[in-house]
Amino acid sequence: MRGPIDAKDPDALEATLIDFYGDPQQLDRLIRQLGVEPNMPERMHLVRLAREDHLAGRYYATTLTLLAVMDGFVNEIERARRGLSSRDADEINPWNSVVGHHLGLKAAHRSFTKTFKATSTDEITTLHRNGIVHGTLPNFNNAVVASKAWNRLMAVKDWARSLDAASQPPPPPTPSIAESVVKLAATARRTSRLRDWEHRSVAFGSADFSSEPAVIAAHKLFHSWKSRNYGQLASFLREAPKKSEMAKFTGDVRRRFEGVNLDEFRIERVDMLTSSVAVITATLTVDGRQFLNETRWYREDDARHSVPEFEDGGAWRSIHYWPDEYGATPNAKL
Repeated sequence: MRGPIDAKDPDALEATLIDFYGDPQQLDRLIRQLGVEPNMPERMHLVRLAREDHLAGRYYATTLTLLAVMDGFVNEIERARRGLSSRDADEINPWNSVVGHHLGLKAAHRSFTKTFKATSTDEITTLHRNGIVHGTLPNFNNAVVASKAWNRLMAVKDWARSLDAASQPPPPPTPSIAESVVKLAATARRTSRLRDWEHRSVAFGSADFSSEPAVIAAHKLFHSWKSRNYGQLASFLREAPKKSEMAKFTGDVRRRFEGVNLDEFRIERVDMLTSSVAVITATLTVDGRQFLNETRWYREDDARHSVPEFEDGGAWRSIHYWPDEYGATPNAKL
């Protein structure tokens, strides 16, 4: 967006944003960010349908679906049971996000909730939720409104995160000098090991291939899927919640994967990009079709902090939460 911003050209900037949300790769990246939000996984099937509609030019369907997702998502925030349209502008002012700017989410909320009692057939380019949902502004089937729906959904996600951050307990007291010295020494050792760490690629058939921790984790995920062990499968997905919520999450994973069969699999290669990021290449046979697929894995602790492979306290988990990410859109089909 740097060009339109430097040129102070709002029309070009709007066109750039529309192109951004029309780019499948950019859209998929944003959708993956949504998938880890509390209360969002049960709505992700609608988000993915909105993606298909948007890329196919069915902008009316994209807009209506994303409005429903936003309303349901916001309805469960803070146990308030109040949808997005019933919130005041001052309530949705995120303090730690760019959308908290005075022309951001708070300002846009005024047009979002504006009431339209008389029907108008003029084409609109603003996300007027009231007029769209109640049918008084029926001419909203365009890329501008649909892109603004995507943009607003991402802003609402940021707002929800700001509420979560604000609810966290205050930071612990400042450590003593002795504690600081110990921590500095540990940090220095870790920095040294990270500096000496080298990228590696290990292929199937190599002597140490089966002992690679990322390969072991990927094998367990694929085996769990093949054997329909959804509880174990859930534990290898990055969105896995704390233990007290695993039963519900396992049910969600079952609903996602039980209709898609993994017939056979073989892990072909692991590429260690960093000490805590790996790419697994595997041959998968999904519902009778064979694919060569790449998946990305992170090694993290339960708080989603990266943990290098040479330290304790981390586990390898896949960032791909849906079966079609493993088979329906392969990087290369055999």
